[in-house]
Amino acid sequence: AKIDYFINDAVGGRSFAKDTNTYMEAIQAQFESINDPDKITDIIVVGGYNDATYLFGGGSQTSLKNAIKAFIDYCLEHFPNAKVHIGFVGWTRNIAGVGKTWLNSALSCYKEACKYGAIYLNNVEYVLRNLRFLNDEVGDGFHPNSVGVRALAEHVYRSWAAGATEPSLTLVLSN
Repeated sequence: AKIDYFINDAVGGRSFAKDTNTYMEAIQAQFESINDPDKITDIIVVGGYNDATYLFGGGSQTSLKNAIKAFIDYCLEHFPNAKVHIGFVGWTRNIAGVGKTWLNSALSCYKEACKYGAIYLNNVEYVLRNLRFLNDEVGDGFHPNSVGVRALAEHVYRSWAAGATEPSLTLVLSN
């Protein structure tokens, strides 16, 4: 697929539902610099861990779903020819901290993006479950290391281009 225009807005701590540093703030800031929004064909957002910590800290699934819906609505209104793609890639070595329950709760909210007109990036949620892709260099255990970044990029691209990527949890863990 040919990409004519690309903005990489990789900022740590970004989420849909937290009070600051949201995907909505990011897309609104980018909108100001785009000369012809009608030429934008795809908006791709991957995240998840920060929304899981939002739920872990007492935030509600309803608030997270509403924030995802508001983001999608904004994108579809301001970029009329764009498809919005959302993928959940959050995982952590410290599964007892944020916990599988909160990660899975956030994942279910991301997957509901389809109800609001977005396309879910199928199977990307399995990539970082291969713990060798998580960052030991800074010790946080949830950001991908350089190998993990490449694996995420490959699987997000495959899911975007083909509608799904191949990794199952078994396949990811065995590589």
